[in-house]
Amino acid sequence: MPKTLIVLEQEQNQEPENLKILGLSFSNRIERSARKHGITNIVWQNGSIMESRHSFREQANHQSISRVDFIEQLENGGIIILYPNILFSEPAWEILSKQQCEPETFYVFEDCESCFLIRSSNKVFLEEIFKEKLSFSSSLQKLKEKLIFKTLSMTKKESIYYKSKEDVPQVENWLLQGLIKDTEGFMSKHFERKISLFFSRRLSRTKITPNSMTVISAFIGIGGAYFFMFSEKWYNVFGALFFWLHSVLDGCDGELARLKFLESKFGGILDFWSDNLVHAAIFSGIAYGAYRSHGQLLFLGLGLLAVLGTFFSAGFVFLRTMREKKENGPFFTSVVKENPDQNKNSIVKFADFLARRDFIYLVILFSFIGKIEWFLWMGALGSPIYFFLLLILARKQDLMRA
Repeated sequence: MPKTLIVLEQEQNQEPENLKILGLSFSNRIERSARKHGITNIVWQNGSIMESRHSFREQANHQSISRVDFIEQLENGGIIILYPNILFSEPAWEILSKQQCEPETFYVFEDCESCFLIRSSNKVFLEEIFKEKLSFSSSLQKLKEKLIFKTLSMTKKESIYYKSKEDVPQVENWLLQGLIKDTEGFMSKHFERKISLFFSRRLSRTKITPNSMTVISAFIGIGGAYFFMFSEKWYNVFGALFFWLHSVLDGCDGELARLKFLESKFGGILDFWSDNLVHAAIFSGIAYGAYRSHGQLLFLGLGLLAVLGTFFSAGFVFLRTMREKKENGPFFTSVVKENPDQNKNSIVKFADFLARRDFIYLVILFSFIGKIEWFLWMGALGSPIYFFLLLILARKQDLMRA
């Protein structure tokens, strides 16, 4: 598998490298994407490949990649040659970084005119080609004369070209659309995510961090819980709208983290527990408000059941995922992602449905019609059910691994 990326700096294509897009330069995005997928040597070549520098553009101290290291990578794992006029999606980088290269072979993506993946012992031949700074098509013809040619599959949506500042809006839209998760609910994907991406586009150009957005979102959600403590209908409506705003802004922290390559285990933990804290606060606020309105201890009991179900589920997911995952970044997205071998199972689908945030629109509806306690009943029943479903799924997963 390749560990070295060589970016061919071409004189006629200097502008895109220095353009800023969503807070980072194009060249920075290329390097950070490559490093995220295990590419350890990154060379920006403006002369002979063998004399190129190994650099991360934002760092002050530039190190050199030795001829021995280069030749070893070229002959064994292979190297990636990239023309700096394209950005790849994470799936495309996964293909590049995990490709098992055959000897004396070079690979290109279908319908892509910017990238080679090469493994060869003919280092002199390759040095001569890329020293000339030829175009992709000219290099392609020369490589076909000496090496075996193969293609890699990639859909058109997995990459985007850029040539000048006029292309920046299109590239930004492509990056933002890539943040939408397949596991999101209908309203989240088609409504809330559009609003959060609107904010994230603008926040990416500021110094606001993902963790700051997590904290801000949590305070807004807890503010919503406060309004539910009152029995008056319009207080509940305000509470529901604050809860909805929390959900929207909560998407911004993950979006910023992925856009600016600031994902961390701490950020994932902070986001995970702040969400569950807000949900527990909302249940508590609704329970107290219903108790004040109806004067029945039943509602406090329902609130306690909903809160316990929330924290038991959160604690179980936290302990299990922290035990099994060691890499940086978010450690839990959905039960579908955590159970890929069972994702057609009805239990998995039901558990995933219970975990989705589309229920927030029920909170808004119940608040407007003055029946917010209905949502408390749903939480008191749904939270414990979700916890027991997680136990069943975990048990099945353990049996499959045994």
